[in-house]
Amino acid sequence: MERTTSSYTAGHEPGGALRRFESAGADPREAATTYSDAYGGGSLRVRAASGDFAYRYAYIGDERVTLRTSECSGVLSGDVLHLQEYVVGWFRRGGGTLDLRPVTRRGSDTSDPLLLPAERRFSLEFEPHRQNLIHFAPEFLEKVATEQHAGPLQPISFDYAAPADPSMLDRWRTAVGEATQAIARVGAGPLVRLAAELDLARVLLRLFPWRAWDVPESIRTPAAWRTRVALDYLHHHAHDPIAPADAAEAAGIHTRTLQQATRRHFGMSPSTYLRNIRLDRVHRELTERDPGSATVAEIGRDWGFGNLGRFAASYSARFGERPKDTLRR
Repeated sequence: MERTTSSYTAGHEPGGALRRFESAGADPREAATTYSDAYGGGSLRVRAASGDFAYRYAYIGDERVTLRTSECSGVLSGDVLHLQEYVVGWFRRGGGTLDLRPVTRRGSDTSDPLLLPAERRFSLEFEPHRQNLIHFAPEFLEKVATEQHAGPLQPISFDYAAPADPSMLDRWRTAVGEATQAIARVGAGPLVRLAAELDLARVLLRLFPWRAWDVPESIRTPAAWRTRVALDYLHHHAHDPIAPADAAEAAGIHTRTLQQATRRHFGMSPSTYLRNIRLDRVHRELTERDPGSATVAEIGRDWGFGNLGRFAASYSARFGERPKDTLRR
């Protein structure tokens, strides 16, 4: 059996060290260890499909963004427990499935990019493949996201059930090509590299729908991933006619379990939590809309508040002013 070889180098440049890593060989067990490490831990397995087995996993990048390549002639499968980086990948050959419980996403060499879920458990099964991936450091992508949501640094909640925006795919491919040149080309320089990484991050945030919200540290753990999934669902679907039971179902838990979790972490019921999300969306619209063409009643009804008296009281209790005063500012 051929021995697996691994190498890691880190260059020292202004603006961040450029890192390179490669692991390759013919031992499925060593491949499984490499992939488990690359996906932040978990229990990944590699099974030789037929004939001679070989794999190669490599990346190049810095502390903000790494460009990665995976080539594996076997089947890669198992659970990813708590991926902490933001990762997008696409297949150049072969394909595979992400089981997001209850949503399943399928990728192939003819399909669009796929997001790999961060800070939640999921399963994967990849056929023999060649795949490209891009890993974004959490703080870097979250800082770029503040350009759009204008709030403090917060975790990004992508809607992993949503496909990529078709209108952004060409722009994404262009950004990937430019970032590859800036990161992989010798002598590109740290300023060129950062500019390409910023552009890549900005395009990613237009490629998939997302929300940024203040996620408590207590539910950013492997043990609380189902609670996180349920709350992400409420944030992504607050504009839809949903109930807490729908969020619980999306996370694979009982509604009573979700009730206990929101009371423990936030001191309120899931219904109150959802109402507060909608109040926050109303507040944002009131600050952005033209008071000459928008009305409080219209915006309130759009977010499910049919009783304007109760709505005004809830809004005032949360924001310390009347909704009409927010609209006038």
